[in-house]
Amino acid sequence: MLRFTDYVLRQIRIPKELYVKIKKYCRAQHKTMLTFYEEIVTWFLAKYTTTPPTHYHASFKNGRCLSLWISKNKIEKIQKIAKIAQVSDARVIATALILYIEENNIFL
Repeated sequence: MLRFTDYVLRQIRIPKELYVKIKKYCRAQHKTMLTFYEEIVTWFLAKYTTTPPTHYHASFKNGRCLSLWISKNKIEKIQKIAKIAQVSDARVIATALILYIEENNIFL
């Protein structure tokens, strides 16, 4: 059984329109946002741990602050990728979100 002590809070900024789309998508798929973010991070780590992306997206300066609860074991893996790439873990998470949406044709 997972507890909230098993999770770490991270925040990124995304366009408000994207936040609204994520909420609507989760509602339509009968998923919690926590489940959706875990799905994104799991997908990203499975696909990019051995060969990380060459470019990382930055958070949007004027975007809405998005709070993501990510499991501690996954955040540790994200931090390793971030350290190697010399970027923040927030940039790795923002990249995971954008790549997941693009590659899975969500909202398109």
